Amino acid sequence: MKEQGELTGTEIMILVADEQSKPREFTALLAEAIEESIMELLGNRVLEALYSVLDKRYDITRDEVPYRLETIHKILTNVFGIKGSETIDRNIAHRFYRKLDLPFEASPFLKLTDYVEIAKRKLSSQPASVDENLLLG
Repeated sequence: MKEQGELTGTEIMILVADEQSKPREFTALLAEAIEESIMELLGNRVLEALYSVLDKRYDITRDEVPYRLETIHKILTNVFGIKGSETIDRNIAHRFYRKLDLPFEASPFLKLTDYVEIAKRKLSSQPASVDENLLLG
């Protein structure tokens, strides 16, 4: 007989499956935010050209983009300059936070990788670091 608060085997499997799908959902939403933002800001042709360059020059597939944010940022900075890449980063981050249903605060000191790390901490309910609080104001 099952005691109150005790999980059945099926309930445990569902919880494990949910935990395993969270990282995939996180990166899938990030990939969507990247693609949608670049398409909105620069158009579909630029998006397709970017994917082509990533694949041919950097051996990065579409699926790998959320895992290679530093490289993506460097490429965007080389092509669009610091201000241009900051605008793209901020747009991607804002869209990504909306998808995650998180409040977004832009900061001139943060790159896309920073915003992604902050989102991870917010989702895992970890308190913000002192440096993060200073950056966000």
